[in-house]
Amino acid sequence: MRRTQGTLDQEAPDWLPWLSFFLRSLKAQKDHLAAKMADNLGWESLPADSVKILEYLKDNGRITMKQAEELTHIPRATLKLRIAQLMENGHIQRHGQGRGTWYTRIT
Repeated sequence: MRRTQGTLDQEAPDWLPWLSFFLRSLKAQKDHLAAKMADNLGWESLPADSVKILEYLKDNGRITMKQAEELTHIPRATLKLRIAQLMENGHIQRHGQGRGTWYTRIT
């Protein structure tokens, strides 16, 4: 990039270093996104709140309703619906009852 900056005041700036940097950065972002999508196989059709919960579970192993509320910032009734859908679709499993309930991802 500095090579390009050094030629900006010339009649024909050398854009190749900047363009190479830009394309390498773009490829790195594409590769990162492709890896993330491969990890989330089958999650494309899920609501964004459900994906947040699954990503949290992938990183942390378990989640409580309170943690899910803090994570998603959606009404509790909607959150209960999302959790029920995730259980019904075989993405998560419930452990415990009442206030001691937590959820884990089914792999």
